Amino acid sequence: MLIVPTVVVTGAGGLIGSAVVRTLVGSSDVTVRAHVGPPGAAAAFLPAGVPLIRADIDDAAAVRDLVAGAAAVVHLAGPASVAESFRDPAGFERAHVGGTRAVVDACRVHGVPRLVQVSSAEVYGLPAAAGPVDEDSRPAPRSPYAA
Repeated sequence: MLIVPTVVVTGAGGLIGSAVVRTLVGSSDVTVRAHVGPPGAAAAFLPAGVPLIRADIDDAAAVRDLVAGAAAVVHLAGPASVAESFRDPAGFERAHVGGTRAVVDACRVHGVPRLVQVSSAEVYGLPAAAGPVDEDSRPAPRSPYAA
C-alpha cells in the first residue's frame, strides 16, 4: 500500500501560504492540510479538497490536532502588517511568538520530522549594507512585527 505523506501549511489563508498550498497540490505526491487563519479572517483561494482549519495559531490543542500524522509542517502563520503591529503589539507577540511555540510543541509531541519556519527580513531591521541579508546577520528588530 502506498502511503502519501501529509504536509501541513499554517498561514495558508495568506498570500505566500496559499501559493505554497497551490504549489504542493499541483506538483507533489503529498496530501496537504491547511491552517487558513483565525475564525472570521479573510482567506485566499485554495484548491478544492484541501482540508482546512480555522483557529488562532496559538491555540495549542487545535495546532496539535492539525499536525497529527504530518510528515512536515511549513509554518507561515501570523498577521502581516508591520504598521498594525504598533497598534496591537501584544496580539502580534501572541501570534508570532506564541503561535510558533504552539507549532514547535505540536511537532515535538507528534514526532513531525520536518518543520520549515518562514519568517521576515524585518527581524534584521535596516541592513548595514545594500544587498541580501544573510541568515547569520544579527537580529535588530524595529517593530513588534519582528518579535
